[in-house]
Amino acid sequence: MAKKEYKNVVRSRLALQDGFVSLLNEGYTVPKITVSLLCTRSGVNRGTFYNHYKEVSDLAAEIERDYLEEVERAFREIGILNHDARVKLFARVNEIIDRKHRSAIAVAKCMPYSFKTDLQNKIEAVNRKHLSTAFMVQNMPPEALGEVMIIASGIATSYVALVLDKSPVPKEQIAAAAVALLDRFDPKLQENQR
Repeated sequence: MAKKEYKNVVRSRLALQDGFVSLLNEGYTVPKITVSLLCTRSGVNRGTFYNHYKEVSDLAAEIERDYLEEVERAFREIGILNHDARVKLFARVNEIIDRKHRSAIAVAKCMPYSFKTDLQNKIEAVNRKHLSTAFMVQNMPPEALGEVMIIASGIATSYVALVLDKSPVPKEQIAAAAVALLDRFDPKLQENQR
């Protein structure tokens, strides 16, 4: 029985998110989206809405949080300790962007500045955390770690521009550049190049 409830919770949240995104894409702003309008669009009742959220704007925060959690999970599951892992990681990030693109654009339309800044800061924090952990394991000199942190910021900036449809560079090129830059700090690859 508990498994069915879980499926229903997931289904109702996804329905509410889809309804919210479709209203934003039609030009509604968050203050103009009422709970009644959202529930009608989503095919759920008001009680279901209030089981999950206090107000409509909570949906935007949830969409951002879900996006970041998926990126964080990719870092944890795949890692970046070698070239193959880095290629796989950035392929997964690109897949997440493709799947979540419509909702990210919709949320960015209603909160363009705060969403972009918040998303960039959080992606940058995820990058820094995982890159510093991975490369510290490889006994990197402190001055090189500073370069890795700059790369983490650049990767975050590039991906946020991509998510918000403001990047002139395709995602495959960003991924390839990120892998190549991080490969520079891999001691095993440096030994092979000598």
